[in-house]
Amino acid sequence: MNRVRILYDYQTFFLQRFGGISRYFTSLIFDNNTNSTKTILPVIYSENEYLKEKKYNLKPFPKFPFGKLTFSKIVNKLYSIYFILSKKYDIFHPTECDTYFLRFLRKPLVITVHDMIYEMELSHAKDIRHSISKKKKLIEKADRIIAISQSTKENLLKIYPNTPKEKISVVHHGCLMQPLHSAPSHRIIQDKYILFVGARWSYKNFERMLKAIAPILQQADNLKLVCTGTAFNPSEMELIDSLQIEDKVVQMNVDDNTLAILYTQAEVFVFPSIHEGFGFPILEAFFYGTPVCLSNCSCFPEIAGNAAIYFDPYDEQSIHDSVKQILDNPDLAKEYVERGKKRLENFSIEKMIAETEDVYKSTLKGINK
Repeated sequence: MNRVRILYDYQTFFLQRFGGISRYFTSLIFDNNTNSTKTILPVIYSENEYLKEKKYNLKPFPKFPFGKLTFSKIVNKLYSIYFILSKKYDIFHPTECDTYFLRFLRKPLVITVHDMIYEMELSHAKDIRHSISKKKKLIEKADRIIAISQSTKENLLKIYPNTPKEKISVVHHGCLMQPLHSAPSHRIIQDKYILFVGARWSYKNFERMLKAIAPILQQADNLKLVCTGTAFNPSEMELIDSLQIEDKVVQMNVDDNTLAILYTQAEVFVFPSIHEGFGFPILEAFFYGTPVCLSNCSCFPEIAGNAAIYFDPYDEQSIHDSVKQILDNPDLAKEYVERGKKRLENFSIEKMIAETEDVYKSTLKGINK
């Protein structure tokens, strides 16, 4: 039987140096050990760290000082278009939502929908509206859609109810982390700490979480909140000052290895979002042995099962009580760490790749009927 040839494109590998989407596609492209698919990735210029880890043959970015990103993007796009026009593939699977390829494409289209957060937030920002419009067009044009959670599938159908249900397949992410080679020789943060990971957009519910745990931080001499991601904005700094916890909150920009260590040394990981497509940090926390406190909405119960303590993300007291429950009960924390390790067995790379291959095969069957 001939292998199914899957053509991907440059987009996420140009946009992200690190990040969940490029890591997801790196696994689909490079970690596939079966003989049923052949993956093709036309990328020339990229600073993506996961491609570098896979020893993918990249060219150094042009050295001229002005317009190198624009030039590199154009070259990458033309290279992808060249492969699209070649027709030497069976399915095209773009890695982001730009629709540049639609006028050239004559083969089946499979897309991955990671979340519907922009649509649910109803943002009126011009660039967000443009992004929503492009994704809507791809959803309409796609032969098959991969949703990374049942929650994402339900949100997609709620927003675009005319989308055929049978066109959407749920394929959960696989666990993509690497174990630490050795135990760290020192603590990154000397005090105990609560860990918050990632961006702090409105749907991430950071400010409500901050208000909820401020009394816990105030009452403990050796406890901090560590936040990875961008520096605090003025309104966040103002809130931190007003809560009188400015000496209790630490912001850090981290690489994957440092983040892994932060997970292993944290007392608890808190994920208070209102909406998420999957919530990949849940798997990170499970993998590195961190007790988890989560919102009881969105995709979180679907992903974490019985391996997390849940709270109402709209209720500060509920957030406070859940976090304190873990902090005050070491035996309970250990129990949830063990549950997390068990839960992680449901999210292997092999399972994700096999289920994605099933989507590819069923796409071709549907087209060839």
